[in-house]
Amino acid sequence: MALLYRREYPGIMMNYCCLKQGELKIMRCVISSRAGQVLARGRLILHKTDDGELRLNLETEGGRLLEGGIIDPDGDMGSASEVLFRQFFEVWGMSDLTLNVTVR
Repeated sequence: MALLYRREYPGIMMNYCCLKQGELKIMRCVISSRAGQVLARGRLILHKTDDGELRLNLETEGGRLLEGGIIDPDGDMGSASEVLFRQFFEVWGMSDLTLNVTVR
C-alpha cells in the first residue's frame, strides 16, 4: 500500500508517494508547468554513489538524466528534491513546476 502526500517549497510543488518497506514499484512521473503543460515524462530513480549514499535522480523518457541531491540518512528527501528542482530550472528555465509521481 502506498501513502500519498504533498510537499511545497517556494516555487515548487511535489506530490510524493511513499511505499511500505519491502515494496518494489516503478515510480513514473510527469513534470508540468504552472499552466499544466507536460514538459517531460520519466521515472525517479535512486542511484547508489561510490560512498554508499543514495542520490535522487530523474531519468526522462527522452534519455536525459537529471541528478538530484543525496537523500538524508533518515530517509528524508527534502534537500535531495530541492537539488533536483534546481536542475529542472536549469533545463526548462522556469520555476513553479509540478512533479507528479505515480507508483505502478
